Amino acid sequence: VSSTSQTIKDVFETSSITFNNNNWNQQQFFYLKAGVDLNAEVTFEAIGGGFNTTAATFINLRSDNSSAAAGYEFVYFKDAAERFTSDDGGVYAFRLKLRNEPAAPVYLKLRSDKPGIGNPNRTGITLDSTNWSLGEEIKVIGLDDNLNGNQAYRIQFYDVSSADPNYDDLLPQDIHLVNLDDDHRPNPLSSNLYEFDKITTTGNSCSSAGEVSGDTADFNISLPVNIIKETDSPIATIKIALSQPIEGTVKLRAFSEDESEGYLIDGSNRTINFQDITFNESNATTYQDINMLGSQDWIDDGNQRFKIQISVLSTNISDYFRKSVSICLDNEDDDKAGIELNFGMSDENLLATSTSQNQTTFGIRLLSEPENSVSLGFGSTNNFTVSPNALSFNSERWSEFQEITVTNKSTISTSDNLEIIHNTNDPVYSNIFSFTDVNSSNFQNKIPVYYQDDELLDLLIEIPENEYVNESGVQQEFTVKLRSKPNSGKEVFLPLSTGDSSEGRVSPTILIFDSTTWQTTQTIRVTGIDDYQIDGNQQFEVVIGSANTAFPNADPNYTTPERIVRFISLDSTEAGFIVYALDEQTDEAGGDAQVTIQLKSKPKADVIISASSTDTTKAVITQGSFLTFTISNWFQPQTIKLTGLADGSTANDQDYSLEFSNSSSDDINYDGLKIQSVPLKHLNLN
Repeated sequence: VSSTSQTIKDVFETSSITFNNNNWNQQQFFYLKAGVDLNAEVTFEAIGGGFNTTAATFINLRSDNSSAAAGYEFVYFKDAAERFTSDDGGVYAFRLKLRNEPAAPVYLKLRSDKPGIGNPNRTGITLDSTNWSLGEEIKVIGLDDNLNGNQAYRIQFYDVSSADPNYDDLLPQDIHLVNLDDDHRPNPLSSNLYEFDKITTTGNSCSSAGEVSGDTADFNISLPVNIIKETDSPIATIKIALSQPIEGTVKLRAFSEDESEGYLIDGSNRTINFQDITFNESNATTYQDINMLGSQDWIDDGNQRFKIQISVLSTNISDYFRKSVSICLDNEDDDKAGIELNFGMSDENLLATSTSQNQTTFGIRLLSEPENSVSLGFGSTNNFTVSPNALSFNSERWSEFQEITVTNKSTISTSDNLEIIHNTNDPVYSNIFSFTDVNSSNFQNKIPVYYQDDELLDLLIEIPENEYVNESGVQQEFTVKLRSKPNSGKEVFLPLSTGDSSEGRVSPTILIFDSTTWQTTQTIRVTGIDDYQIDGNQQFEVVIGSANTAFPNADPNYTTPERIVRFISLDSTEAGFIVYALDEQTDEAGGDAQVTIQLKSKPKADVIISASSTDTTKAVITQGSFLTFTISNWFQPQTIKLTGLADGSTANDQDYSLEFSNSSSDDINYDGLKIQSVPLKHLNLN
């Protein structure tokens, strides 16, 4: 395994695994080291045993446990070994959802690394508080790549964005797929049955749903449902049997002539390209089922009619040679063309700017795939500017929100309209301004926008994207400025402090603004502090106190309320012992060896350990056989002294060790910990 951006030995516990003829079908794992950030394409290379191939995947891992709860879950409708598309337009579907509810919508773009082989039906999805646990379905459609053999490719997510820092830039795993070669028609059979190299189709027209045409006298057809739906459709079933008993075998093949409208499924509701049915003497007149579902095409194109073709594939009965029937079905369209506007955090369906925020953004997307491109233009006014001034939607990019930024130019409160001009020859979206809402109001070509002069005696705080600090001293920053101008020649003094000084500290401890700097942001740095306690992640507050008017030059009229910004200190403290050998040798003349030991962190209760010599004929412990660490002395090294003995031996110097018992404590973090022994040497002075 190799990576272009990080040294593999710094990332993985091992950089290779070995397969042989005994373990080739057993899973093996590459384990990543704890505390490693990895955001890179990783390549796996197989060499030897007849293999010489590579495969790549993109991995994005964060060691910061602030995002441990954040992540993605895939709902796969097929096992990994069955994740196929096909050259003839075969579809693979999966669903992507979040592990937890995001604080803001998560926008993900997706693409194929080999667009000539297969592509997703969507170029982007949005996951937010309304759909994060259910997720969004993505269908990948295979293309005729004009290549021999099956082709591997993957669906990649990129440009993931969210105001939720746990999800911003957090990439899901790639989806690895195989596009199957399009040779789905059967080859000649090597048996004494009648063999065909293609399936016969009827030439009869398909004029109405439920119509059955072809050699209808030879088959009994039951069709309980003749209309299926694009989504949330109940399974539709065609029941088929032969019209009379037979002596021999008749094998039929059923398939959809347009899988973009309806497709067959097996007993596990998995997509199949065709279904083979066999009749013989025992079951000739017994109905067998062909199950299907409607396909979602995302286009507002009305109900679409398609055929299920059933043809004799092979038989040893001449009367059934080249017989076939067609069944007409309707796929009920549930796509509705339309426009969706996203006004972000606005409580109303309008665009608002203000003194403190002179820009606002909103998103626009189509609700169904257009057949032709749709262009929307936006006009600036004397009060506002718009960027960009035009957006374009097409069959490849229609479902994701595209953003427009509106910037205020006015100095007084005012309202205006953002005019929308559309240009398209799409048969549906050319009538965009005739679309109506639930109240039957027409979609307007103007969006209300206004500027509110909102100056007031208050602060404008820019909360950090990530509210996490850690005990190793990692900092976070946020900014503060005033929302209105102090009196000329006067200053505003804002004190800063932390609610828990054992978890974090803040710098500086006071902010000063005047009539010339009130709009300039000042940066506050928050640093985590190691409290040497195993207490989990701890939330603490940074307090911005009310404006202090006691200073000589303070503006007496500028009063502000106390403001609080919350942070979380990530606990990085662990239980353990620090052992250090001051002197590693004893001798026959009574020479001493000394070893110190202390705790790595503050315990919640006394920690007791005992020490012993592994060879009491060489040395015995004369100090520190039993040690107790408390909440008061845990950080102080305690000494263990071993005194050498004269054993009368003429042998060379001898090795032995200082060993410790497992620790004992009412603090579960320190109870039963193993302590590494210390190797020592006893010198023979003879």
